[in-house]
Amino acid sequence: AAMLIWSRSIQKRKLCYTTFIGDGDSKSFQQVCDLNLYNDTPVRKEECLAHVSKRLKKTLCTVKKNTKNHAYIQHKLAEPKATYISSNYSTAILQLKGQSLAAIAE
Repeated sequence: AAMLIWSRSIQKRKLCYTTFIGDGDSKSFQQVCDLNLYNDTPVRKEECLAHVSKRLKKTLCTVKKNTKNHAYIQHKLAEPKATYISSNYSTAILQLKGQSLAAIAE
């Protein structure tokens, strides 16, 4: 679907998209880039914060599941803790939006 929308953007809308807003499906982004519709105009990829947070929580739960022999990890990555970490991660990103890495490191 993304390839279809991007491929008809010039003829139907008379515009070039330069930012791909994704949900973590890297195949779609790569396919759009491979089309090279705008003669080497770079396409940036932005991720939806809700999807990034969801993937973080899923990854934390997967780590917990795959490390059943480690009581410390089992305790630290309990379901409420994974939700708490992913929620705080999203909040931090929103609060730091627009700041340079140098400013954040200070």
